[in-house]
Amino acid sequence: MTRLGQVLYADWKAEGIAEGQRCYLLSQIRKKINKGKSPEVIAEEVEESMETVIAFIKEISEAPCEQDESAAREI
Repeated sequence: MTRLGQVLYADWKAEGIAEGQRCYLLSQIRKKINKGKSPEVIAEEVEESMETVIAFIKEISEAPCEQDESAAREI
């Protein structure tokens, strides 16, 4: 594989991993919201900042029926 191909592959792989992590986090936050947990408790349980959790909660509330993957791409 050429050097350019290696760089492009590494970038693609990193983007895929980051998107997967966002999807997982969104899924976890959605489950915790459905259980009635507060944003403060959710932030502590998922070990993320309140700002991050609030951004995900806002996205979930704007599109409650969307699949987690499509909503995570927008955050």
